[in-house]
Amino acid sequence: MSFERLFRKSRIAALPETLQRSNVHPVQQLLAATPEAKAQCDWGLKRTMPLKANKYKAISVRRLEEPERFVDYRGRDGTYLNAQRLAVAGIPFKSIDHSGYYAHHDTTPNPLIQTRKPAPSGLSVAESVRQMSPQQKKKLLYKLNHEEAHNYKKWLESPDGAKAVSEVGRVGAALRFLDTVIAHQSRIRESASAGLSYTLPGAVRNTPNGIAPQNLIPARISSSGNGNVASVLTNGFVSAMPVSIHKSKIDEILSNDKTALLAVANKATAEGKPFPIESVASKLTQTREVLFYVTVKHLGLKDDGRPDLSIGSPNLALPLSSWYGPYNDEFSEQYRKLRYLGIGMHPSPEQSRKFGSGHHAGTVQNIVSALIRNRSNPAPNQS
Repeated sequence: MSFERLFRKSRIAALPETLQRSNVHPVQQLLAATPEAKAQCDWGLKRTMPLKANKYKAISVRRLEEPERFVDYRGRDGTYLNAQRLAVAGIPFKSIDHSGYYAHHDTTPNPLIQTRKPAPSGLSVAESVRQMSPQQKKKLLYKLNHEEAHNYKKWLESPDGAKAVSEVGRVGAALRFLDTVIAHQSRIRESASAGLSYTLPGAVRNTPNGIAPQNLIPARISSSGNGNVASVLTNGFVSAMPVSIHKSKIDEILSNDKTALLAVANKATAEGKPFPIESVASKLTQTREVLFYVTVKHLGLKDDGRPDLSIGSPNLALPLSSWYGPYNDEFSEQYRKLRYLGIGMHPSPEQSRKFGSGHHAGTVQNIVSALIRNRSNPAPNQS
């Protein structure tokens, strides 16, 4: 029988395709052993391990027994160290499924106490009702009369419910109530977890930087992504982090920027000494503009404008933008002294082509001049 005839009569074409092994999701368990167990070549498996396996902190087993009667294993020290770093940082490991659409898959069980805040629905009930058929409206009324009847009566007795009835009537109040219910629902369901793998809101932690409510870990942004989510490199992993900031918040922070930055510039000129920096943080706006928040130690000023080291006051958050605006000669001497802050910034390729890469491009004084310029001279469009 020829191969063509055999292939036509076979059922190979009806078999499903072989599933490709994912390089994103961990599929092999890490095994570790104590030094006492390693001395006896005991890793808790069916057979004893060879002595050369003791040089690894963790291993993964592909087959428990080969025809030659030995265990097929691989050393996983790199993966083990990355897992240890994440365990110390307290970050749950999440991976991304690249099967047509991006969906997050948790590889750890959901905690019993959720720290995620409930989010409102994308489409309100009032907008959905206008697009409903008569049958769908009957189902909505049935839900209100049966499933949400108790909560609806309690809501009508509250000040918000009475106000809604007086403003929009009974029908509008019912729709507003359903909107409120949806806004307080969360898609995350509570489920028990093995062990205390959750943290209570507001609880403090013992970090390398001392007792703090949050554990800050070193990381750097590798790419800005779509403007709302950036790729962050931390602990040997590439993770996604929301870094968007609203313009209203920026305006609130920069409301008194001119007075604050001039005071910092005056204090930085004292005896040519560096101005003390407490911390540096950064955020990425929706227009891919990086905002650097430099918290400096706010000292008092003498009559001549020099800093008074004997007077202390609360720290001052100094925002520095990565936008490189026109150089302002009026404050050039003050801005030049800000180089003592020791902040290194580099312009993006787009900014280098637009503003050049000369002496003034990427310097702190240009960054500050863009922020404390007169409000009557708005910044050019950065898009």
